[in-house]
Amino acid sequence: MFFTSSSLTAGDAQDTLFPAEFRLSEFLSAVRRELTADPRSCHVVSVPCPTEEVSRRGIIEIDETRRIVGFKEKPQPSETSSRLQCPCFYFIPAASLSHLTSYLAHHPSLAERDATGLLVADLAQRERVVAHPAPSRYDVGSLASYLQCCRELEAAGVGDGPRASS
Repeated sequence: MFFTSSSLTAGDAQDTLFPAEFRLSEFLSAVRRELTADPRSCHVVSVPCPTEEVSRRGIIEIDETRRIVGFKEKPQPSETSSRLQCPCFYFIPAASLSHLTSYLAHHPSLAERDATGLLVADLAQRERVVAHPAPSRYDVGSLASYLQCCRELEAAGVGDGPRASS
């Protein structure tokens, strides 16, 4: 899902949730500061990735300024030393939005469009893409992972857990 205003486009896969410790307002403040310095810079969230999950995630490699310098879609753990995953949570400023249009025009297949990390790799070749750390994320792609997410958020005092439908 993409949200657009006159100056910012935000993308979210809708199956990614962040824990209660993640503060969207802090993320947005950091994005605004970065955009002041570089109005074309793009922004993503990075999350630590356990070694056993590397081959199931889009893995980013960053430099000391948190700029993405490499991206690998579902690599083997031996193919990268990075243990940072990049869930589908992207902010693209209006000044760089043409890259999204161009990417979609040059990648018409569903497989390429479904692997959204490939967009991050493409953007990183064209603009400064900054990774903002988050403590973890929930990949709610199944009922079991959704229920686990609800239990953990409820334990953290967020919401009141899943509701059974009648």
